[in-house]
Amino acid sequence: MNERSESDSQGCLPHERRWRNYCVDRNLKDEWLERLNALKTFDLISICEGHGSGTDEESRRLPHFNLRLKERLAEQLHTVWSSVRSGIGNAVERCFTSQHVEAKFEYRGGFVKDADGVSPQEIAILKLSSFVRILDFDASFYGAGWFDENVAAAEDFDNEVANILAAAGLKTEQEDES
Repeated sequence: MNERSESDSQGCLPHERRWRNYCVDRNLKDEWLERLNALKTFDLISICEGHGSGTDEESRRLPHFNLRLKERLAEQLHTVWSSVRSGIGNAVERCFTSQHVEAKFEYRGGFVKDADGVSPQEIAILKLSSFVRILDFDASFYGAGWFDENVAAAEDFDNEVANILAAAGLKTEQEDES
């Protein structure tokens, strides 16, 4: 997804369309974008329908999307990581069963230095991608079929992770601000 300012007279690229305040690949369905943006524990951070190359020398981009654990949960994950690690690994295996998807869940920590000083930062990312190049197989599957299947799998994974984290004592629902 490319965020472009409203004043950008060029708008989206020819292969893109406007969705909310973003330019997204033209063939991504609103339904997929809405569902991925409604997850309880993850935020959608990038998505691509996959693009064929112009020449044989250029690399081909695969259909994929990446989800990041919501910041409020990532900040607490280090406190329970050793107790939830195998459960999350099992959830990856249970939820992403398609032979046409590679699913990677990564968790890492580090430090960020900004104007306020140095602070710890934790990040957990789920990366989903096709492992067959879009033009090397049934291109129709690597459009709608691939996204239909993996958006549903991501929703299942989101629910499982929410349950795993809740069982470990983390609040997965946003606190009411009333």
